[in-house]
Amino acid sequence: MFHCPLQPASPQVPFGAQYSSARHLKTCYLHIGTEKTGSTAIQDFLDDNVEVLKRRGIFLSERLEKANHRRFAAYFSQSFDEYHFLRGITDSASKARHFDGFEANLSTEFKSKLQDHNAAVITTEFLHSQINSVQEVQAIADFLQPLFDRVVVICYFRRQVDMATSLYSTALKVGETRDMETFMNQVTPDNHYYNFERIAEEWSSVFGRANCEFRVFPPSAPPSHEGRYDIRHDFLSILGLDLADPDFLFVDRRDNTALNAEIAPYYRWLNRLIPTGAGRQKKTRLLWLSRKINRGLKRVLLALKPRGSKIVYSNKAAVNERFSASNQRFFECYFDGKPLF
Repeated sequence: MFHCPLQPASPQVPFGAQYSSARHLKTCYLHIGTEKTGSTAIQDFLDDNVEVLKRRGIFLSERLEKANHRRFAAYFSQSFDEYHFLRGITDSASKARHFDGFEANLSTEFKSKLQDHNAAVITTEFLHSQINSVQEVQAIADFLQPLFDRVVVICYFRRQVDMATSLYSTALKVGETRDMETFMNQVTPDNHYYNFERIAEEWSSVFGRANCEFRVFPPSAPPSHEGRYDIRHDFLSILGLDLADPDFLFVDRRDNTALNAEIAPYYRWLNRLIPTGAGRQKKTRLLWLSRKINRGLKRVLLALKPRGSKIVYSNKAAVNERFSASNQRFFECYFDGKPLF
């Protein structure tokens, strides 16, 4: 039984009213996802504007992987995914060897950078998919809170059926063989990945509700904003930066777009015929070659038909109904009862 957390688990400076009069506070903006909510666009934007952000007092770690700080999530996750397997991490001993000195080195970097900056941004949607317990969230808090005066957790939430449809498109690119109906059967509140009530409760119970910026994707433009407004603008507003700052570079990329519906069946066929080995712990030379061939043929297919209608799911209402109760509690707790999807 989940509840609305009322107080942070450890002392934190409340987000909001005190922020305007305490801009000198050393702040960590921890962007945790969720997946399929424009995280790549945010990360590309941050990467394109590293120097501008530095001049505005905000830095990104040079010890975490560029753009997407997946290494951060991989360290704190108690489970293993493909990131670990590709680096030979299969148990706690190999993980300890791989991450030897991780916390000490990252802590030293943060302390050094915070002498000249007011804030840091850590961004990886794998904090959503790989951090699945309060214990893991608490370990992250135990590391960050001694370094910063405040930690602001940023998370965007998207209607589960739309999130799953987008995820299915991505899954087909990397080796998914199930049809869409079978794939959608696992989109339930019992699946941590889609249970927003549980995700929000875990992070807010540790960091405090006042330190969590929970928003719905796609974001709505503020009344005062004119012209195009997207996830990057919304993220800048959380950082307290000027959306109209002419120094910021906005580059539109299309490298993470959804797969079109006409090609999807061919991708499934290729994934069955030439497996990619996605998710397997052991990567053999044969699997490596199979993956290369699979991806090469997919590039040919995409070149032959680069555009088409988006993948859609015909029974969206049934999936929405599964989450009716938990989403209602989620919105009551974190959005003043206003159902936003």
